Amino acid sequence: MASNLRLITDAVANLTVSYTAEAGGTVTATAKDINQVPQSVPAADVPLRLMGYTEEGGNAGTMTFETAGAGVEYIHTVSELCLIESVGLSRGMDELPDQQRYYDAILTALASNRGIYTNSDITFAEAERTKVEYPLGSDQGWYAVVTTITVREIA
Repeated sequence: MASNLRLITDAVANLTVSYTAEAGGTVTATAKDINQVPQSVPAADVPLRLMGYTEEGGNAGTMTFETAGAGVEYIHTVSELCLIESVGLSRGMDELPDQQRYYDAILTALASNRGIYTNSDITFAEAERTKVEYPLGSDQGWYAVVTTITVREIA
């Protein structure tokens, strides 16, 4: 009765998340899986979804389990950090609307894909606007959205 946490994370990374930017045009955030998190990000590469990445600089994902009759119920928490815009390149008028549009788009994508993987359902998702330094210690600031996703898996 092994967990499918890795495959669930892959399924979340494979979701298409697009929104209309404040400056105009539709943008689609590129996802980088846990093993692809870059050491630096050129401003031209955003929006960029970093799966499993936390503001503290490490990969995050928690897993608890309970017995469920003859099976096991796993509760997974998967995090995502989406870099929206470089603080240094900000015009001071785009970052808030683009953060809002992104978290609307990611929550809509998650709601539309609640059955994210075999025997696995998204039970909770939360998106929060923030400003982060990435990579940690680089002094490079980003307007970002942190999304926390809870998935219930029955094995």
